[in-house]
Amino acid sequence: MAARLRNYVRDLRSRYSIVGHQSVPNFGIQEYMPHSEETNRVLPHSYRFADGMMFPGDKPGLGVDIDECLAEQFPYRRAYLPINRKLDGTMHNW
Repeated sequence: MAARLRNYVRDLRSRYSIVGHQSVPNFGIQEYMPHSEETNRVLPHSYRFADGMMFPGDKPGLGVDIDECLAEQFPYRRAYLPINRKLDGTMHNW
């Protein structure tokens, strides 16, 4: 189960960011990347994005739960970011 949870940490970080950024009066930008429908089912949450703004919801704590039985249906698959190389084959910071 611990390996599978790695896929879902992003959702928890998003929720933590929303809560933390609300406490900073002059905070201006919150990045948002929608999750897949499967992720939303495994990690039901109360926050939402609408009209260009994040709304935290009203569930206690961070407002994110986990459906462990449903998570079992989505085994962890290791993935890597692509490597950016120049035409001569040298690495480049992307």
